[in-house]
Amino acid sequence: MIRKLRNLIIIVIAAALGAVLGRVVLEVRHRIDAGEPPESVDLRRVTVRIQDLVPGFVAAMRVRDVPWSWLHIPPWLAAFVVNVGTAAVGGDLSRLREMVERSALNLAGMAPRDSEPIEAWESDPWSEPTGGNAPDSAPRWDTSAPPTSNPGDPSGFSSFNR
Repeated sequence: MIRKLRNLIIIVIAAALGAVLGRVVLEVRHRIDAGEPPESVDLRRVTVRIQDLVPGFVAAMRVRDVPWSWLHIPPWLAAFVVNVGTAAVGGDLSRLREMVERSALNLAGMAPRDSEPIEAWESDPWSEPTGGNAPDSAPRWDTSAPPTSNPGDPSGFSSFNR
């Protein structure tokens, strides 16, 4: 009983420290975006709510479940890391997801033709679009040609061995 209570207290402390550190990282990021020096962070503006601790508690309780139990992560570490991550992102999940999607599509060569490159999108959101990807550098799918198949094969998958 004492051991479980001690572990719970350690998880609460780690979750709270993770949330505070994440909020400080968020505040530093906002100061950098505003062009202010990041060293002068006002710690009074860093506030932590109970809702900020919940993701860490959930992660701490789930580290004993399969497949996470295979990693042997201590519950307090899971609570700390998850709360740092969720607090540092601070509501920018949609922006982060969009940046990752655009980067992945550009790397795969499947970016839409009317989109601008990710470098221009990240640098200045108020600038004029640059016209998209270079038309001769991106690979294209040829949709005008019919698929090649054996006319005698009713399935249309003549390239597969049976």
